[in-house]
Amino acid sequence: MPRLLVIDDRDQTIEMCHRHLPQFDYVTRCGRKHPCQVCEERDKGCPFKCAHDAAEAAQALRQEDALPDLVVLDLHFALPEAQLLPRNKDGLDVETLRRNQGLYILDQLRNDYPTLPVVLRPRSRARSRCSRRRRRARSSGAAPGRWPSCAGSSRCSRAARCRS
Repeated sequence: MPRLLVIDDRDQTIEMCHRHLPQFDYVTRCGRKHPCQVCEERDKGCPFKCAHDAAEAAQALRQEDALPDLVVLDLHFALPEAQLLPRNKDGLDVETLRRNQGLYILDQLRNDYPTLPVVLRPRSRARSRCSRRRRRARSSGAAPGRWPSCAGSSRCSRAARCRS
């Protein structure tokens, strides 16, 4: 069975992967041999079901006999400054480090495991805000021409493509 490691500071991502990618076995930090989907600790808020930062990812990769077949890596990490890469943060903006933490983790993975396949999962707050507004309008019965649009919004990455 192919194995997947999820590196994200939010547990919602690993839960989404469990729901939509049940054909994978998941690399965890707990060392248990049964899958997370059937573990009794999962519903109790198990902190070991994915890696939440670079140190936890390194720990998960070190304790396994073989590398996972795929890594799903988030781009943005809302972590305390002490948990962010690079270790030397002199002159670097902490918010920029948080927004690009996945790139620093990717760089570390590339140095340590050059053949490890990684999928970066960016998150766009503006896109999700636009999508939520449109879903609410749709469910309220509003006609398509009345759905809100993000066109013209400088904070939305889809502003130029979003028409209705």
